[in-house]
Amino acid sequence: MTPLSLHRSAFLALLCGVLTACGAEVATTAVTATKLQAEQAKQATAQAEKIKAGLAEATQRTEAAASAADSQQERLTKLSEAVLARRRVAGSTRSTTRRGNDARRVLLAALRTALHHPAPRMGQAGSQQR
Repeated sequence: MTPLSLHRSAFLALLCGVLTACGAEVATTAVTATKLQAEQAKQATAQAEKIKAGLAEATQRTEAAASAADSQQERLTKLSEAVLARRRVAGSTRSTTRRGNDARRVLLAALRTALHHPAPRMGQAGSQQR
């Protein structure tokens, strides 16, 4: 072999060794990157599950608050209906056709009249006529 071909062979061997070392490093880097991506995917999945759980809890709280508001509204509606019914009943027993004309006022007026102008008694009426 000539010295030029010996140098060429050594250079090619050295080049193959360097390329092999670079290939091993690239392969190691690729494996490391894949492991990191898998770990990030696991973390993202865990975070997504945590968010879903938080949303489910918030939905439950919202539904509970809506249910409580509905029951409160129903209770207040029943109370309002009862108050209106009482007012209707009180208004129908208190007044007749005109405003302010109620049975109590008429009865009190009749009692006052009777107290101020007592009717003659039967025994007195007969004795006064004789």
